[in-house]
Amino acid sequence: PAPKKAKKAVPHGKEGIFTPAVKGVKAVVGEEKLNKIRGKAIGMHSDVIKGFVATSDSEFGQFVLKQLFALADKDKNGIIDQSELEAAVKTLGFNFLKENQVQGIFERTDLDKNGGIDLEEFLEFAPQTLQRNLVKLAKNNGGELGFLS
Repeated sequence: PAPKKAKKAVPHGKEGIFTPAVKGVKAVVGEEKLNKIRGKAIGMHSDVIKGFVATSDSEFGQFVLKQLFALADKDKNGIIDQSELEAAVKTLGFNFLKENQVQGIFERTDLDKNGGIDLEEFLEFAPQTLQRNLVKLAKNNGGELGFLS
């Protein structure tokens, strides 16, 4: 059998503003310890996002969700259509979502299949959609800033 090729180390993320600090910490504590620190930080940040989303049933959470709905409903007709949803996810920074993913969110949320998302449907589905995509956004931003380099 042919000898196995050594795997080339692939950096976790892009070069960013925090890359020099991350490389300095790695030089001091080592890669294994740095990865444990990263894992703990990512876990804590994810917990903060989950905690925020868990407030969606509270009076404050409902207020925030209603404000998000009002911002997304550009024509103020009480319904978010697919183009308004596409614009809203971009405004939130969810640029990583592909067109078919946004369409899937729209179709799952439009429970009565009337071609629009009303406030009741939005209040039901927004928390899980926000949680999932805020965590992805945080990971992407961490990579862009160089935390994963």
